[in-house]
Amino acid sequence: MRGYVVERNGRFYAVIYEGLDPITGRERRSWHAAGTDRAQAERTAVLLAQAANSRETTPGLTVARYLLQTWLPRKRVSLRPSTWDGYRRNIELHVVPHIGPLPLRRLRGVHIDSLYAELLADGRVDGKGGLDPKSVLEIHVILHRALRDAARQGLVVRNVVDDAEPPKRRRPRSDVCAWNAEQLQAFLKMARSDRLFAAFWLAANTGVRRSELLGLR
Repeated sequence: MRGYVVERNGRFYAVIYEGLDPITGRERRSWHAAGTDRAQAERTAVLLAQAANSRETTPGLTVARYLLQTWLPRKRVSLRPSTWDGYRRNIELHVVPHIGPLPLRRLRGVHIDSLYAELLADGRVDGKGGLDPKSVLEIHVILHRALRDAARQGLVVRNVVDDAEPPKRRRPRSDVCAWNAEQLQAFLKMARSDRLFAAFWLAANTGVRRSELLGLR
């Protein structure tokens, strides 16, 4: 980290350059009021830069460490094994490669939005295009639950996933193609010799659910 002094309207500010945002690529700087004396402001900038460098060299809780080492292990007892494994796969394959190195406390809604955009555009593991919106929406649900727990435990101030805009689920096609009476009659006539004819006839004449039909003896 580097610190320098900026004067505005007769007052000095210690500005700390914090490098580039790993997601957006934009420069990050923090501003600190440092009084009206330049020499004192310069000393403040040096001290703030040293403190920032000290924090930077101390390992912190990253998004990857929180999800894989803290949150997922705790969820193993409350989720079905198949659900838990689905969470793990989504986190390892789609979340960690994009935002895993970010410090958890620096995660913002813009990072989540960028993640969704990248997954929709080029998120398939085989490199053949983007993920389906439904798959990205599942990742959104995972992240929202994980950050909700982090906020409840005091690891973050709030759930920043609330600031993100997940993709909308595609509506299923509403048009249903059904046979008319003549077509159904023709089918039953052709199927009369089939061993499942009784099941076909019952389904056609009663509207019984498939699960109920298959449960009959």
